[in-house]
Formats: sequence, structure tokens, C-alpha cells
Amino acid sequence: MRCFAPALLGAVLCLAATGAWAQQSLSADAVAKRIAEAHEVEVLRVEPVEAEGRAAYVVTVMNRGGAFNEAFKVTRLMVDAATGELIPQFRHGPTGYGGSANPNIESDGPAIRRRSLSR
Repeated sequence: MRCFAPALLGAVLCLAATGAWAQQSLSADAVAKRIAEAHEVEVLRVEPVEAEGRAAYVVTVMNRGGAFNEAFKVTRLMVDAATGELIPQFRHGPTGYGGSANPNIESDGPAIRRRSLSR
């Protein structure tokens, strides 16, 4: 039995490490549910991306209908895959806002809209 103990311990540690790694990143469904509940929007699409060297999601959302100016407005949000928190898209610098936090995502709204519609 002793010869199996180190192997069993190694397997348990390996599974524990794998489970911890898998839990570091939220699923697209979990992110969609969290964003929908927190911001009272309808989630249209969730796309995995990399932002600043970390896993993230671009979540396309639409405001719910109603009698307000921004009813049915569609917006894209960047969400950290590990925490489910929003990633700021613009950084305030000494001369104003510095642009997109992710150089692979265009920061200008019409360009994002054109790219989304072309898919």
C-alpha cells in the first residue's frame, strides 16, 4: 500500500491544481448571467478575447425597452474572465482619455459596430 500513497497524493494534488486553475476563469454563461443581473440588460453575445495579457470577454448587451431615451441601446462591455468585473475601456491620462485599454479592439464606436456587423 505504501507504494501507492505517493502516487495517490500526486494525483490528488494534480486534480486540485487543475480544479483551481479551471475555477480562475468564469464561463461565458456565468459572465452573461452576472452582467444581465447586475446591469439589468439583455446579453446578446459573449466573445472570448485577451485584454492586457489576461483572459476576458467582450459582452454585447442591449438595454431593455421602456419609456426612456436609451431603450434598446446596444453596447459592448469588456469583462475580466477571472473576476467577472468590467474592464475600463478608457484610461485617463495627463492630456485626457488615452483610448482603448486593449490595442486589439478599436475604441471608436462606429468601427466596433462595423466590425460586429461584418461577422
